[in-house]
Amino acid sequence: MPKENIVRPDGETFEVHFLQRWPNIGDLMYLQCIRSGTCKENSAAAQHYRAKRWKYVDELAELIESAGLQYDAVVSPPSSRTDAVPYRDKLLRTGVLDLSDRFKRVDGISAGHGATVDELIAATEYAAAGDEGDISSLLFVDDSVSKGTTIAAILHHLRKAGLPLDCKIVVATAVRLPTDDTKNAAKVAVK
Repeated sequence: MPKENIVRPDGETFEVHFLQRWPNIGDLMYLQCIRSGTCKENSAAAQHYRAKRWKYVDELAELIESAGLQYDAVVSPPSSRTDAVPYRDKLLRTGVLDLSDRFKRVDGISAGHGATVDELIAATEYAAAGDEGDISSLLFVDDSVSKGTTIAAILHHLRKAGLPLDCKIVVATAVRLPTDDTKNAAKVAVK
């Protein structure tokens, strides 16, 4: 089962379960190239990805299920794009709290464009509901993950709202992008 850890500069570690890892990501290349602006919605990469999207959604759900991961809350970061939504929706289960709609991006910056954790924290609002202290395990779901910058920003807001420090954080993603250099590599790969 493909999994590895992201270790942030602050020492926090996240377990990441993924379908494909850079650079061998095939049709999932679309998820990186669309964010970096190197392909268009009508490109061949987009068409290939959309033709197989539900296969990837099902595969990620099967991966998480086969790992036996338990979680009582799910969150996807706020985004102007909906690429993560099918993955998150497939992983939602009865009784699992979805925190995604509580987040709002108030500035157009993103980790994919080089924003820091502090910039993402400032560009994100969270509407606390008072139930954050009851969460013992959180599944962070996104279509692609690199350094964990967005995860760290989301966790800042959740912890400020009462998420326990010992809450188990697990990440589910279609694509594991290991560095910021992947944006440049994606530009080369799709030309």
